[in-house]
Amino acid sequence: MKLKRKYLFLSSAILSTIAVPLISSSCEREEKLVEFAIPFSIKDKRSQTLKTLINRYNRESLLKNENHRSISLIYSSTSRETLYYKLSLQLKIDDPSIPSLIMYYPSAAWLINSYNKAIDFSNEIKNSGIINQYLEINNKISLNHSNKFVLPLGNSTDMLVINKLNLGYFLSELKSFLSNNFPDKKLLDDNNSSILNSVVEHYEQSSPTIKEQIRSFWGINFQDNLEKIKNKNFNYSDNIFKFNDDLFQISNDIADIIEPNLNARILYSRHITNLFYNLSFNNGNGNYDDFILKYNQNNLIDYDSIYDPNTKQHQSLRKTYESLNNLINKKALYIDKNQTDSQRFIPPASYDTIFTLTTNNAYNWIIGDNAIYDANGAERESLLKKEDFLFFQAPTKNNATQTIETFINQGVNIVGIKHDNEKDKVVKDFIEWMYDQNNKIDWRDTATINDEMLSSLTPSEYYAYVNNYIFPSSNFIENYKNINESKINLSNLNYIHMIEKLSSNESVLFEEPVDHLSDAFRNKIKYTMNSVALKNNFDETTFEWFIDILRTTS
Repeated sequence: MKLKRKYLFLSSAILSTIAVPLISSSCEREEKLVEFAIPFSIKDKRSQTLKTLINRYNRESLLKNENHRSISLIYSSTSRETLYYKLSLQLKIDDPSIPSLIMYYPSAAWLINSYNKAIDFSNEIKNSGIINQYLEINNKISLNHSNKFVLPLGNSTDMLVINKLNLGYFLSELKSFLSNNFPDKKLLDDNNSSILNSVVEHYEQSSPTIKEQIRSFWGINFQDNLEKIKNKNFNYSDNIFKFNDDLFQISNDIADIIEPNLNARILYSRHITNLFYNLSFNNGNGNYDDFILKYNQNNLIDYDSIYDPNTKQHQSLRKTYESLNNLINKKALYIDKNQTDSQRFIPPASYDTIFTLTTNNAYNWIIGDNAIYDANGAERESLLKKEDFLFFQAPTKNNATQTIETFINQGVNIVGIKHDNEKDKVVKDFIEWMYDQNNKIDWRDTATINDEMLSSLTPSEYYAYVNNYIFPSSNFIENYKNINESKINLSNLNYIHMIEKLSSNESVLFEEPVDHLSDAFRNKIKYTMNSVALKNNFDETTFEWFIDILRTTS
């Protein structure tokens, strides 16, 4: 028995001796890794592209220095909110396992900088060619305006998508009805309706099968709403594609005189908070001082001014909310009440939507180049073709009295988090490799088809291009404009036209103000507007009800 115990003791001792070096070796390997956390699953195309870039960087770096610390990706299949919450906790407890890089919104840079842990990339991007306006958010993250804590990696904006068949059907039927019943009423403006006339023509030239499918879905019967039609002014112009007020007017009119069924979407907003902020920014003519979220002298957002009835912030908030509340209650505006980030469902793939406001990153899904998924996650075939849509920049003004155009910036960004000098050095080296215009690479060997756009791009420009984003550099923009028209993303081209107007001050880039509470405030707007859509009683969704929710959940 004693002998057996002796052998057991010796065996345990030997195993312990072996295990410690193995564990130590594993820890050493992990300690050498420079981790990059991203809000995408491993299967996401954006993850795969970044993995391609990082593998290339690691290979090149190891050839120069065999002791070089490699960069490793940390994937996340949960929501972005979860990633932000985890980051907050790690910063709070000074967790040494916090990643060295994170892909998130600029609010993460504000949070990281509040712990004095944000890495300044100003030297690494001196030769990046990034348009200045896309770096200005850094001025609100740090009191030192020379610091560059957050960098764009792929940018998108919101677009307005027109389903020509659905809009053409409505206009064609109404035109015929007015001709027979109210011949003095004018449906379209004589001097500014060339696009609308082409939409009507597109529908009228469609096949009998398509027309029947559209009619069976919408089932318009104007005779039931004769009195409402009698009191409408109509006289629609192409301004509905330029001004929010005009777009809302025709959407309200359509909802009023056709009384849409539950599945019909007249105006669909994929990101209701984007629309809310866009309207509010335009209320102040593109002036940040008049936006609902205004910074104070300490680079903190002054939320109190929102609740003061005497401020421009409060008045703009009221105007925006009442406009959207009215649209929702009239069933003119449809928003996703239970939509998750993982459901890339684009309604214009069917006959159920007329106007859509969504990210221009969704362009390929809409024209059918990628799979379309319904709200239950089931794949379906797009019933429509590219020529059945019109793609515009989301309205850049609320109305014709506004003197400057605005457009929203969204997409993916990179932020660095301080560790030790060695890790931070790798992070800075990687950023310079990603952004430096002297590091243009021919990426055509990564593509299945010949694409000249890939012949001379920096790694960051490459990432943006293959993931259907724009990268805000002159090299990217000039090359993008030379792409063959049949291959180009038309919504990205619209976006580029807006970017080019920045230099002449014809347009203003809207970058959402951020601080430690801005993500939570954005979510409050989103969930409260979702609540509006779920309610059936218009009397319950007053502005006082809305602002009370914002105030009590602050």
